[in-house]
Amino acid sequence: MLAKLSELNRKYIQNNGFGAGKEAFVFTNRGSKLVLSAPHAVKTQLNGRVKAADLFTGALAELVGEDRGISTLIRTAYLEREYLADEFVKERGLSGYFFLDLHGMVDHEKFELAAGTGLLEADAYAKALKAVEKLGKSYGLRMVLNHPHYSGIAGMKAFTARMQMQTGKPQVLQLEIGRAYRDFYERPENVTAKTLPFLAELSETLETAFNRILFGCGAFIRLRCNFYQAELVLVAFDNFKQQAAEDEFLSRFGNRLCYLQQVAGNGNGAFVVDIPTEFAVDVADGNLSVDQPAVFAVFANAHGIEILNVGFVVDVTDDFLKNVF
Repeated sequence: MLAKLSELNRKYIQNNGFGAGKEAFVFTNRGSKLVLSAPHAVKTQLNGRVKAADLFTGALAELVGEDRGISTLIRTAYLEREYLADEFVKERGLSGYFFLDLHGMVDHEKFELAAGTGLLEADAYAKALKAVEKLGKSYGLRMVLNHPHYSGIAGMKAFTARMQMQTGKPQVLQLEIGRAYRDFYERPENVTAKTLPFLAELSETLETAFNRILFGCGAFIRLRCNFYQAELVLVAFDNFKQQAAEDEFLSRFGNRLCYLQQVAGNGNGAFVVDIPTEFAVDVADGNLSVDQPAVFAVFANAHGIEILNVGFVVDVTDDFLKNVF
């Protein structure tokens, strides 16, 4: 693991920390809704001066992304002009993602993690912050929220605040990590035993939460069942009308056609309700994209099947994170 981190880190420390990338940012799409970002993995032009790199953040984000199948957005090269992460996101059409934005803070603080919610109140990120704090404690990492030096604003130059100005939504959560928990050369035991497993588990927690909701105009039905693990199956529809429904087990979304495991045990099951509408519904729409209005289902471990709630999703709201955990 340490050898892999050192290998990944080479491109960020080359040229005295100015990086060896061909482009300012590299976005690696692994199909997740969560993106691990490291906007200062190399030195950055900011406010007319060279900002020091947040050392080791690029390698940490890259390793966790590779290991857990999480997309990454990492600065890999210095530009002589100011070019910030939100500009790249806008140009590449990446505003539909949620970013866990990794930074590096100094070591003299009395905490190991600092979360910043930028211009929005902490309540907008309540569930995500709870996950950070809870997981942090389990690894002995103390968290402070919206510290004056690490609030996600930084003179309106922080990725968190700038994305909020563009969308008005909680799409970026800044997370600062102390050097003693980033430096895998000097403090390898901290990084391997605490930081990496913490980031990996946090990424999985957030990604799982985001997979419970589909953006777009439509309805959602949340169910419980005791069937085995499978991914979401989406059903396109128009002009939703509440009527009696039929249920059907379908193939896994995002994979080839297959059968659900039919063995005893608890797990997350793929169970979809085909809701009658005023127009025909093609349940087996193999070309369905996540951008289409759709019905979706979310499941928890339980005995039998239970409809938990039915509602509408019109757009991503400011309290998005409250609804998906």
